[in-house]
Amino acid sequence: RIFTSRKSTAGENFILQLEGLGRKIKNSYPHYVRCVKTNGQQAPDEFCHILVPEQVRSGGFVEAAQISRAGYPNHYSHEAFVLRYQFLTLSKSSGEKEESVDMVIRQIVNHIMNGEKSFSAIVDISDFDPTGIQIGKTKVFLRQKALDILEGLLIQKSMILIQADSRRHIAQKRYALLRASAVAAQCCVRMMLAKNRVLSTQKGIVDKTRE
Repeated sequence: RIFTSRKSTAGENFILQLEGLGRKIKNSYPHYVRCVKTNGQQAPDEFCHILVPEQVRSGGFVEAAQISRAGYPNHYSHEAFVLRYQFLTLSKSSGEKEESVDMVIRQIVNHIMNGEKSFSAIVDISDFDPTGIQIGKTKVFLRQKALDILEGLLIQKSMILIQADSRRHIAQKRYALLRASAVAAQCCVRMMLAKNRVLSTQKGIVDKTRE
C-alpha cells in the first residue's frame, strides 16, 4: 500500500496555531494593549483631536482607569519600597525584610496621622487613608491616593534637604571668607606691632649709643 502525503487544510493549520498560542499564553504573563488610531489616513505624525477622544470614550479607557485607581494598581517589592521610602522615616530600619517594610510603613503612617508638621507643610494629607497601603508576602500594594501622598512627601523632604545642603554650603563659604579676612587682619596687626617693637628697640639702642 502506498501512502501519499497530504497537505494540511486551513482548519488544521488554524487549530495548530491556536494550540501554540494557548501554550505561549499559559507559559507567560500576558499584557493587553489597546491601540488608538491617531488619524483616519494612517499617516505618520498626524494627530486628529476628534478621532482620538472618541476612541478613548468608546473603548472604555476612562472606566478601566477608574477601576484600576479604585483598587491597588501600584505595587513595589519589599526591597524597592524600603529603598525608596525609607527616606521619609526619622531613623533607618533594621531587621529582617518583612520587619523592615512593616517598620517603615508604620513610621510613615504614624507621622502622617499625627499631623507631622514637616509632612503637612506642602502636601495635603487630610484625606489620607491608612488602608491605602497593604503589605503582601513579597510586595507592598498602594492605592493611587496613597502613592500620590508618598511621592509628594518624598519630593517635599528632598526639597528641604536640598535647601539645607545649599544653605550649609553658602554658610561654609561665608565662614571661610570671614576666617580668611580675620587671619589677614590679624597678620597686619601683628606685623604693625612687630614693626613698632623693632623701631622702639632700635631707637633705644641709638639713644644709649649717643649717651
